[in-house]
Amino acid sequence: MKHVHVALFALLACCSVIVGCGSQGVKPQTPRQVYAIASGDFDAAQAIVLKYEALQPCNGTTPSCRNEATVNKIKAAVKEASDALDTARKTIDDPAFSQGGAQAALAVAQNALSLLTSIIASLPVK
Repeated sequence: MKHVHVALFALLACCSVIVGCGSQGVKPQTPRQVYAIASGDFDAAQAIVLKYEALQPCNGTTPSCRNEATVNKIKAAVKEASDALDTARKTIDDPAFSQGGAQAALAVAQNALSLLTSIIASLPVK
C-alpha cells in the first residue's frame, strides 16, 4: 500500500490535467499539446489504478485493501476518460480538423480525467 500512496501523492503533485506532469508549468499552445499532456496524466492515473486494484479485497481485517465499490467507480471513470481521450485524438487527427471541435473534445476529456483523479484522490490513505 505504501507504493500506492507514493504514486498517489506523485500524481496529485504533478498532474493538474490542464498543465500536466511533463510541462514544467508551460501552458500548452495547441490542441495536440493539450492532448499529449492529458494522455500522460491518464497514463499516470492508470498506474495508480493498477496498484489499487492489485490490493487484496477488504475483509475487515486487511489494513491495506481495495474496496470493490470504489474499484467499480474507478473502472467506469477510466473507461469514460479513455473514450473521451480517444475521441479527442480522432478529432485532432481528422483532416477536417477544427479548432472549436478539438477544444470541445479536449474539454470533455479533461473533465473525465478530472473525475478519475478526484476518485483517486479520495482513496483512503493508511
